[in-house]
Amino acid sequence: MPIVRIGSGQAEAGVHQVAPDERQGFDLLIRHLTKEGHRNLGFLGAEVASHLTRLTIFRTALKAAGLHLAHPHALSFGLDVMTTGLQGGERLLAQCGDKPPSAIVCSSDTVAFGLLRVLAMSGMRVPDHISVTGFDDLVMSQLTTPPPTPLRQPIPEMIPLALKLIGEGK
Repeated sequence: MPIVRIGSGQAEAGVHQVAPDERQGFDLLIRHLTKEGHRNLGFLGAEVASHLTRLTIFRTALKAAGLHLAHPHALSFGLDVMTTGLQGGERLLAQCGDKPPSAIVCSSDTVAFGLLRVLAMSGMRVPDHISVTGFDDLVMSQLTTPPPTPLRQPIPEMIPLALKLIGEGK
C-alpha cells in the first residue's frame, strides 16, 4: 500500500512526501519583513529536525538579503515545540535586553503562540513594538490577538499531489 506524507520534515524510507518549498517561503518572508522596514531579526525554534532545517534556510535567506541577526543572542531554542515559545521567548528577550529584534521569525505557529504570550506579559505590543511570524498558518492562529504573520504551508494545494502519488501506486 502506498504511503505519502504531507508537510515538512524528513519522510521515512519508502514513504513518499509532498512538501512546501521552504526556501522560497523564507525568501518571500524576508522580503516581506524588509519591505516593512525590518533589518534586525531574531529566530525562535525548537530543537527538532524540521525546525533546525528552517533555521539553516532562514540564515541563508538572511545572508542573501544582506541582513543579520539583531543581536548575538537573538537566536533561541527550546527542547520541544510546545514550550519553546514561552521559555525561548523569555530567554531571547532577557538576553537582548533593551535592544530586541524588530521582528522574530518562529519555526512554527505553535512556537509563535508562546512568544506572543511572553510579549504580551512583558508589555510589548505586536506589531507596534515587535513583529512575530509563524510557520504553518494553522487555523488556531486566528485565536491569537494578533495572529502571527503566517508563512503558510499550502496544504490544500499539496493534498491533490499526494492523492495523485497514491493513485499511481507510489
